[in-house]
Amino acid sequence: MSYVEKMELGRKMVKYCGGLPLAVVVLGGLLATKETLSEWDMVHKNVKSHLSRGKSTEHGGRVVDILALSYDDLPYQLKPCFLYLGNFKEDSEIEVERLYQLWIAEGMVPSDDRLEEETMMDVAERYLGELAHRCMVRVQLEEESTIRKFISCRLHDLMRELCLSKGKEDNFLKFIDYQHGDDDEQVESYASTNNTRRLVIYLGEEDVSQYVPPKKETVRHLRSLLVFVSDEYEGRMSRMMKSQFNNFKMLRVLAIEGLSSNLTDTYTIEALGVIIDHWKLSKGIGNLIHLRYLSLRGSACVNFPSSIGNLKNLQTLDLRIDILFLWNVNVLRKMGRLRHLYLPHFYDIDHMFVVEKVRLDDLSKLEILENFDAAYCVVKDLFKLINLRELTARVEKLEDLRAIMKHVGNIAPNHLRNLSLRIQCRFCSEDELTLLTQLLGCPLLQKLEIGGLIGKLPEHTHFSSSLTQLSLYGSELEKDPMATLEKLPNLHKVDLGIDVFIGEEIVCSAMGFPQLKNLELWLFPNLQKWRVDKGAMPNLSTLEIRSCKKLQRVPEGLKFVTTLQELVIGDMPNEFNERIRIVDGQEGEDFDRVRHIPSIVIW
Repeated sequence: MSYVEKMELGRKMVKYCGGLPLAVVVLGGLLATKETLSEWDMVHKNVKSHLSRGKSTEHGGRVVDILALSYDDLPYQLKPCFLYLGNFKEDSEIEVERLYQLWIAEGMVPSDDRLEEETMMDVAERYLGELAHRCMVRVQLEEESTIRKFISCRLHDLMRELCLSKGKEDNFLKFIDYQHGDDDEQVESYASTNNTRRLVIYLGEEDVSQYVPPKKETVRHLRSLLVFVSDEYEGRMSRMMKSQFNNFKMLRVLAIEGLSSNLTDTYTIEALGVIIDHWKLSKGIGNLIHLRYLSLRGSACVNFPSSIGNLKNLQTLDLRIDILFLWNVNVLRKMGRLRHLYLPHFYDIDHMFVVEKVRLDDLSKLEILENFDAAYCVVKDLFKLINLRELTARVEKLEDLRAIMKHVGNIAPNHLRNLSLRIQCRFCSEDELTLLTQLLGCPLLQKLEIGGLIGKLPEHTHFSSSLTQLSLYGSELEKDPMATLEKLPNLHKVDLGIDVFIGEEIVCSAMGFPQLKNLELWLFPNLQKWRVDKGAMPNLSTLEIRSCKKLQRVPEGLKFVTTLQELVIGDMPNEFNERIRIVDGQEGEDFDRVRHIPSIVIW
């Protein structure tokens, strides 16, 4: 009987939604958390109550009222997590790993909410999952992973309006967007930040030079400051930040991202010297002893003062920048509470005034370590990182690779979940090929890039089923690699380039590459023919062919790959290109093979 009564209540509530899809979806998400008839009846009464109190009974007003009800129904610990989403711009894809770390740094994810083997990041993901279950946020799953996990999330425009409105009511955060607003509006915004604990500022290329920093009395109470700079950087922003550090002593979260000094490809000592003086962190950064989260992501180059070692409470340090100058490379090991460390994309060792490698041996609580470079970091320190969950590393020596593999084998069960490696080595001798086989069989390996000669590609049975991304270049394989790779069950992305294969023909067989979404082929010097059988690559979405100058035509079998959304042809002979073009209404000879593809780019 209760089922019938629930259906009747459901019909009544749907009518209140006025046929508006967002209202229906959010109401459904709310009801999905209720099991008993009495709970459904309570929601029904609350919907009627919200609608009667609303400013408008028109469609727009009904949506807002139902969204407000969904917010009011949130458990207390999820409300600040939802409001925090207002930090991000409209229609932006929010990277969930960053979001979790910000929640944790703000104290929104209590440690006593962990279950057994859960990390704080796991709890945060559970919180986001609950918001998604309630249809308050849209989530995107990471397709290129054998583990079901979120990769990004976003808010519907109306849901974001609710987020900002509730945040304003509670004085939760202040959002200032220089890119969309006049100067008077921004001055007024600053004037109203006196009691706000969280401030986020978005600056564009032209805005940086016009930026006026907030007054001392408006920032001394801040707990979170996020500054995002897009496009070019003219210098004024960094000088402002250096002078303001002493005013931010209560900060728990600091992000200054996107500061670019517009470096050219040619680096000179003179130019680097100017840049070091131009963009240098002040010693005052060391006074921010309450910091839990520090991000300088997207900057061109940063010089760290030794005072940064004072940040004993830091949990997340994001240094994903183009070049890192460290006067004291081992200042990082002083941050014993670090859990998430993102090292630079590139070390300019010729201009780093250091003589020793980066030490990480005291960071026993580290869970995420990205861009670990065996050339500039001490590999044996990995053995001390007993809580590591995710490791992304670069390796140029086989002895370092062996050490990493040994570490992976010795780490506690159920700890390390994700291993990604970029390897610049050759695998030709029997001993080297044995090591390659051991590497490919690692059950934790998800992403792998190998640059260097490979005498022989191991059989597909030696590859771990967890491998989702594979990049090879310089392999000089004589046997068609497709025969092996197409049998790997979970490959989502394959990038093969620069002499990976030196033969004349490759074949993709029926039912081969069952999960492949993205395929890139470039600089195959001798490739003349490519056969794609019907049923091959049934999930392929993007295909790129570049600089395969001897390839005669696109495979006929592409017309059977109905999932293909984009084809990119680059630096190919004109005869090849003309076969798939339409010129003056005349279809090329092979156009029928690609006519079903929505986007074809030829350059």
